[in-house]
Amino acid sequence: MRTILAFLCVAAASATATTIDFNNLPSIAGPTGIIGAYGVDIVSFTTVDNSNILVATTPNGTPGLLPNSTPRAELLATFTTDTVSSVSVDLGDFNSDPDLAFLEVFNASNVSLGFTSLLLDASDSSMHTLSLSASGIKYAVFGGRAPSLNGSSLFADNFSYNAEHPAIPEPSTVLLTATGLLALAVRRMRA
Repeated sequence: MRTILAFLCVAAASATATTIDFNNLPSIAGPTGIIGAYGVDIVSFTTVDNSNILVATTPNGTPGLLPNSTPRAELLATFTTDTVSSVSVDLGDFNSDPDLAFLEVFNASNVSLGFTSLLLDASDSSMHTLSLSASGIKYAVFGGRAPSLNGSSLFADNFSYNAEHPAIPEPSTVLLTATGLLALAVRRMRA
């Protein structure tokens, strides 16, 4: 009987993949950044120096984020949960200078959980996807770094993340578990 009850009480956590494409945003977002874009309430976007963020056309021809500062600041995505397990973002530029596209993720204690980068040469005019996976991602920093002279001049688009959701047992599982517990209680009462 114990084996059956243990089996009935097990429910797996599920992950939800969410992609934010930055379509239909105003052309500029203030220092507070973009919060809750498209009803996504677990991530907010700012820059690391709290400068404005432009919504501008990326090399793909779609809207994307571009820090509006000189030198350009790095972008920051902060989650309201620590159950994020993977992050990816498309980064790119219009063939004006070399850039180091990068993505780095951190936990709630500001410890780096991973870093990835891609060197884009001066003739590159496309978008590239960078991805990282780790348990407990609290925020991500992304954009461009040297060798460009004007800082992070990269556009960001299609920001994606996976967030784990706690297991919620199916109603039939709850009913079967309750029935099993009731049967066990009746059996003990008779003994």
